Amino acid sequence: MASQNYRIRRFNSFYGRHNQKMICNAYYCKSRLFNTTFSESHISNVNFRGSTITHCSFKGTNLIAVDFWGTNLSKCNFTNACLVNTIFVAANLRGSNFMNVNFNNVVFVNTNLRDTKHLTGFENGLHVYNSYPQVQINQDIKEALDRLKNNLHLYKTRILFLPNNRINNLNLYLLFQKYSEQELLRAFSVLQNTTHDIYTFGQLDSIIEHTIKR
Repeated sequence: MASQNYRIRRFNSFYGRHNQKMICNAYYCKSRLFNTTFSESHISNVNFRGSTITHCSFKGTNLIAVDFWGTNLSKCNFTNACLVNTIFVAANLRGSNFMNVNFNNVVFVNTNLRDTKHLTGFENGLHVYNSYPQVQINQDIKEALDRLKNNLHLYKTRILFLPNNRINNLNLYLLFQKYSEQELLRAFSVLQNTTHDIYTFGQLDSIIEHTIKR
C-alpha cells in the first residue's frame, strides 16, 4: 500500500470574485468557499471531496471532470453552465439553480434533487442513482486493483480506493459500464506505473480510454 507523504491543498475563498479563470488538476479536499463568483470560468480535473461550497456562482462556467463527493453545494447558481463527466455523490444541492445547464455524462448518486431549481435533462446526458451501485469483480480484477494500491497517485485521492482498503464501487461500476474486463486489466497494468496525479473519475476515464486506444 502507498505510504508516501501526500500534501492536501485547501481552496478557501469568501465574499468575492475569483479572478483565476482556469482552475485545473487539483485535489481540493475539505475546502471552504462562500459567496464566491466563478462565472465564465473553466474548472477541470478538480476534486472537491468533502468541501463546503455555498452561495457561490458558477454561471456560464465549464465544469469538466469535476468530483463533488459529500460536497455541500447549497444555494449555488449553475445557470448556463456546462457540466461534462462530472459526479455528485451524497451532495447537498438544496436551493441550487440549474437553469439552462448543459449536461454531458453527469452522474448524481444518493443525492436529493427535489429541492433544486430548474433541474432538467434526465433524458439526455444526466444519470441518477438513488443508492450506490455495487459491482462484482473476479479474482483477476481484484489482484490488479491490489497492485494499484501501491501507487500514491491513485490511492490517496480515493478514485479507486476508499478508507480501510475498500474499493470505490461507484467508480468501478461506472468503468464497467464502458469497458470490458480485459480492457480494464490492460489499463490497470499501465496505471500501476503512472507518475501523474489522478484527481477525478473523469480524468481516470480519459486516461483509460487513451490507454486502450493506443
